[in-house]
Amino acid sequence: MVFPPPTASESHTPTRINSKDWSFPFIPRDEWQQMFTEAWRMERDYFYDRKMHSLDWPALLKNTSPWSIG
Repeated sequence: MVFPPPTASESHTPTRINSKDWSFPFIPRDEWQQMFTEAWRMERDYFYDRKMHSLDWPALLKNTSPWSIG
């Protein structure tokens, strides 16, 4: 759906959103695991050698992912 741009007669008043009661849980170990897994996927998908230098890439993830969470 396309909306036309507002006209000069339509006044736009900014509204404030009350974010005082919002909370955003942040669990560092979960974040680190997610970052590690995303980096692993990027290497898997875009590594210049499609055969990954004959490495067992899924096994490498399994063996090294515990290191990412400390």
